Amino acid sequence: MTPERFSTLFHSALDHLHVGYQVVDFDWHYIYVNPAAAAQGRRTVAELQGKSMLDLYPGIEATAMFRVLERCMNDRVADEFDNLFSYLGGESRWFEIRVEPVAEGICIYSNDIHERKLWQLEMEERARTMGVPLPLTAQQWRSFVSGDFFTES
Repeated sequence: MTPERFSTLFHSALDHLHVGYQVVDFDWHYIYVNPAAAAQGRRTVAELQGKSMLDLYPGIEATAMFRVLERCMNDRVADEFDNLFSYLGGESRWFEIRVEPVAEGICIYSNDIHERKLWQLEMEERARTMGVPLPLTAQQWRSFVSGDFFTES
């Protein structure tokens, strides 16, 4: 396979992912953005490609999410976290974010987990109202959700 053919196949695969995938350079410009990542930010690929994250999302540098991105960029470390992204109109959505350092800057993987996160928060609130100490292990969560909750002695 030629390098050109490989590059075409690689970009096609990234462009068809249902999860967001973006590469941001050391000056916070979008080098690559797939359509899913653009849609998650309620933008088009053309609106993002080559543009500055700081210019497109004013105030982003004051967010906890940006502090994690900045640490990953500067310290060349990976991280993952859940982030409640707030849109300009006041709406918000939960995303699972994974950040990896790459030669060009950082790669950001984003997956919309909004429904799952709302369910998780509801279950945590139910557990609190029942006096269940949090956090629970994975096995305890399965038991709690199934209604067959137990507490470890």
